[in-house]
Amino acid sequence: NLIHEGLGEVTSFPGDIMVDTMNNNLRIALQKSSVLTDLKLQDNGFSLLTLHRDYNVDNPAILNNLLNQLGQLGVDIIFPVHPRTRKMLGSLPGIPGNIVVTEPVGYLDFITLENASTRIITDSGGIQKEAYILKKPCITLRTETEWVETVEEKWNLLISPTDMEIASKINAFVTPEKQNPVFGENVTDKMIAIINTIN
Repeated sequence: NLIHEGLGEVTSFPGDIMVDTMNNNLRIALQKSSVLTDLKLQDNGFSLLTLHRDYNVDNPAILNNLLNQLGQLGVDIIFPVHPRTRKMLGSLPGIPGNIVVTEPVGYLDFITLENASTRIITDSGGIQKEAYILKKPCITLRTETEWVETVEEKWNLLISPTDMEIASKINAFVTPEKQNPVFGENVTDKMIAIINTIN
């Protein structure tokens, strides 16, 4: 679009500032957050789950299917529950024993959990990108994504929330050994260098 507007020669693509935001805030989080100790968790010993979209949580049958499928994974799943979702949990017959429901957590605690998890299971938009930046396999319980790059790079798997084989698809999902920095690296430094060249 910028090229079509005649701005191609003055346009640069240094990357996504969220890369540096995540890296900088993670350093702070690892110094300040006690969430792993509070929840008695160890690095790479759990999956992290978030659910809040209406089509996943407002229908008890769909929410029950999602949690039952995740219960078949055989691994501990930490589930900080969104208030919208908590209202619906009471309508379910039960929650699988491997899913540990917690209160919502703040940003620094949450990115600490993301960083320590083996995989992230979510219906969020931004968390998909955070998972990629942190090099965590992401399972997105949706049929579409804002971040197509993460799917193309095979670090993000889209699964319909009504799928009856969610558990087997998650267990079969393997990310590549290497990851391409599709959102950029050292983005802030590149932005500053570009700005400093402007007369």
